[in-house]
Amino acid sequence: MRCYKKIGEYPRKVMLTLKSIRNIHTFIFDFLGLLRNKEVIYKTRGGLKIIARTGSSDLKEIVIIHSDLEYPKRYFPRNRNSIIVDLGGHIGLFALYAYNNLAHLSPRIYVVEPSSNNFKYLQRNMKLNSFDEIKCFNLAIFEKDGKGRLDNRKEFDEFRMMGSQDNTPCEFETVHTNKLKSFCVKNGIKKIDLLKMDVEGAEHIIFDKEIDFLKKTAKELFVEVHKLDNQHNMRTFEEQIKNNNFEICDKIMNRTLFIKNLNMRG
Repeated sequence: MRCYKKIGEYPRKVMLTLKSIRNIHTFIFDFLGLLRNKEVIYKTRGGLKIIARTGSSDLKEIVIIHSDLEYPKRYFPRNRNSIIVDLGGHIGLFALYAYNNLAHLSPRIYVVEPSSNNFKYLQRNMKLNSFDEIKCFNLAIFEKDGKGRLDNRKEFDEFRMMGSQDNTPCEFETVHTNKLKSFCVKNGIKKIDLLKMDVEGAEHIIFDKEIDFLKKTAKELFVEVHKLDNQHNMRTFEEQIKNNNFEICDKIMNRTLFIKNLNMRG
């Protein structure tokens, strides 16, 4: 069993890829670095088309999301006109997957992505699939309304908000920032049926600064937890969640929590 566990990861990845992507030949060429183009269109088993960047982490994210691995559709809201807010929308992968599965229930999806490069692909992917109902915003949800700096040193893989007074030399872009409450008020969002966060460490800040708003507004959450330092890691974040009457229902891929807000029961 131990031996199988060690060698079993590769065939598992192959099965996930086959489960999510139709044009496998394109995947193989991309994986082997044989594509000269800077981008390619992947076709998913769910009937979507996704413009992705070759040689980047886009392919990995397509597979783990559209194989139903990281954000299982069994946790999606089932009420009509549900409101879903996607923080850290990347190139639109979660929003596309969620809308494609819930289109018959007419969900309202709001996608927030700070990186201008990612946002360009996000908009193109929505247009390619004719998902005009999904609203996209090029900004960051952070601890203040204003502007911040987005660190692009690990482009395509990691983005981190930098304080406006941080003088560390880096490749960065200036982005508009909103507090979560401000964003919701501006867009008339009074409740959130599902809040998805993949915000590269800002989840700690959002829970620290806006916990009272979350208690009143977000019914269920997907939160990818990032370890920043000894004070901010998975264990301390789980304690913070439980102490504020949220229930951790599932831990996915040892990094993403599915959470229910017990403050909004009934």
